[in-house]
Amino acid sequence: MDGQAPLTAWCKAQAQALVFEAEMELANWSGTHTIVTDKFYQPETVEELQAIVEHCHATKQKVRPVGTCLSPNGIAMNTDAMVSMSSLNDIIRVDPEGQTITVQAGIKVSKVLQELQKYGLTLQNFSSIQDQQMGGWTQVAAHGTGAGLPTVEEMITRMKMMTATQGEVELSETQNPELFRMAKVGLGCLGVVTEMTLRCIPQHNLLEKSWVTDMEGVRKDHTELLDKYRHVRYMWL
Repeated sequence: MDGQAPLTAWCKAQAQALVFEAEMELANWSGTHTIVTDKFYQPETVEELQAIVEHCHATKQKVRPVGTCLSPNGIAMNTDAMVSMSSLNDIIRVDPEGQTITVQAGIKVSKVLQELQKYGLTLQNFSSIQDQQMGGWTQVAAHGTGAGLPTVEEMITRMKMMTATQGEVELSETQNPELFRMAKVGLGCLGVVTEMTLRCIPQHNLLEKSWVTDMEGVRKDHTELLDKYRHVRYMWL
């Protein structure tokens, strides 16, 4: 292990049991980025994730967390190692009175919305595509279709993140608030998000109005539409 950081005895033991797919070929959703990563990890427990992160750190191996690869810029792509959170996808608890939901980072947005529906709740903002994992979706500050709506990470009130040297840390506005504000949109650089609590809102119905316009009409009406409607989106036909 020349030139590599020394592994702790615990990490060495865990590293022996780490399972990964070698030479895994991956492409993002839009097909604009394709790579082959040397090691593709898919932990089934938080403890396995910790072993992976600590092992990669100790062996100076770059590792990137990946969701469902929807990002068009391929931000999660890495040829050394990638770790998928897709098996860490549990709903931990729903607080109907406090209007919050706590989930693991690998859960898909669609599953969160389905669970919230049982309690008459929903998320304040979400994209027209709901196949994203919550971790990746919030780490890149995804947006919806309303100028007055905040990006999705603003719904996070508390989160847990696996780090290379501090293990799993808990962050909120009262627990390490400065790091919390950065980590909410950490782009996977500060650690791997494992869990998050999100603020919800009461479920409601939307009335959609659709019409055909041209670029002249878009330029003329765009500002007024943003001011008047909660959601505005354009579909190119």
